[in-house]
Amino acid sequence: MSEISSKTIDAYTFHAGLAGDLLTDIEETLNSWNELEDFQIDDINTYFETANFPTDFVGETEGNKSAINLAFNQVMVRVEEIAAWEPDTPQSPEYEYEQDIGTNKEVLEEAAGIQELVKNTGYATIGAFDPEDSRFGDLELDGQPLTKDDEQIVADVMYLIQNLPKEEQSLMAMELANAGFYEQVGGLDAAFVNFEEGKALDLDMRNFGIALAEALYYAEKWKPTGEIVTGEVKGQVIKAPGQTGLGISLAYDILSGQSGLTGEEIYSQFVEAKQVEAMERKNITYYDPLALAETVNAASRDLLGENVSNLQKEKFLKYMVDVVEKHSASNVQLTSSTPSLYAKSFLEEENPLKAEAAKKSRAVQALNRVVLGGR
Repeated sequence: MSEISSKTIDAYTFHAGLAGDLLTDIEETLNSWNELEDFQIDDINTYFETANFPTDFVGETEGNKSAINLAFNQVMVRVEEIAAWEPDTPQSPEYEYEQDIGTNKEVLEEAAGIQELVKNTGYATIGAFDPEDSRFGDLELDGQPLTKDDEQIVADVMYLIQNLPKEEQSLMAMELANAGFYEQVGGLDAAFVNFEEGKALDLDMRNFGIALAEALYYAEKWKPTGEIVTGEVKGQVIKAPGQTGLGISLAYDILSGQSGLTGEEIYSQFVEAKQVEAMERKNITYYDPLALAETVNAASRDLLGENVSNLQKEKFLKYMVDVVEKHSASNVQLTSSTPSLYAKSFLEEENPLKAEAAKKSRAVQALNRVVLGGR
């Protein structure tokens, strides 16, 4: 008695699973096939075993995956027809089915033709390259300049990165870090060994390699969808994209020097991002600007007997920004009473003569109170 082979079970389970079928549904289908007549089971096994479908996609290109999926769908059309035939009905007697056994070869040839149609569309293209648009376009790379040839672009990008001058590799590391490709190894600080603004750059090659691998991975994932390829297989017109992707050029543009940024702009963005990152890691106290303006006004009325001008309010806000930055650099947390203390110091610096006069006036008033209180 025939039964569904292990090869058929493995292939169907893998590809049906990729299509979104639940395991319970897959098992139900396989069980239903095992209940068919021997000749039907044998022919289903023949389709799957002859097609030799893979049970994983490790090492397969996106083009090959698409081709294999198409071939699987074609085979499943015939397998479902076989499973639906009833040998004892006039519509599909066993004799008629046996006459149709030769379609095995025909369907598999169709599937192979579709696979070849998609597979033979050239190398995977992760982006459009033009040396005139690249920051690296004028560099001499061992006498082998980059070209616009799409079929060479993957190799060109890798060759390009290996042969870039150290300064350009450092700028690429900065741009990758700015775009978040260093997150898994520690962020901006992981790009260089002891980075100091204005000093010579010491690129961390291990982390650079990890970030490059991450960017290359996403450049492949985010590649553009290819043009639709049209071909005829056994009289049937087949249309399929040469490749599929999201069409996001961020990673590829960085790797190929086509982001549109100059070296100076990349460096400036990196330094600014590091400053922001450093501030985020420190104890920074935030104050409401309106509350600060009212604080310095109240202090002025108390100290000088007058309100401050709008210009003085603005100067006090800048004064407090400097205070906060100075203390955050030392990782010191300020308190809610800090603005009042600094408001007095600010007013004394801004109006030294008035502050001194007010201080003497307060001293006289205090003396009078003592004298009057002593009577």
